[in-house]
Amino acid sequence: MIVLFAPFPLGGLLMMGYFLRQVIAQMPTNQDWQRQWAYFTLFLAFFCLPGVFVFELFEWYLDSLNQSGSILSCFEEAFEVIGMYSLFFCAMLIARRYQL
Repeated sequence: MIVLFAPFPLGGLLMMGYFLRQVIAQMPTNQDWQRQWAYFTLFLAFFCLPGVFVFELFEWYLDSLNQSGSILSCFEEAFEVIGMYSLFFCAMLIARRYQL
């Protein structure tokens, strides 16, 4: 199921990243540290969230070999939490800069 449905969330991530990058690029430059942190958190999300699917695929492969109980599920959940919070932090930095 992961292979079947993975293109939809990854496509949504690409679209959201494209629009967030445009908003970050248009931020006023009087406080450049907010722009740098927004880029960093967006990069972190683009690193972590596709990693969730990679770890899911590894879990599926190990499960097909009847080797369950691996630590990969911990890494998958950690990547998911880190990716989601980094997207949240990126949105909060943008909202703070535009005083929304």
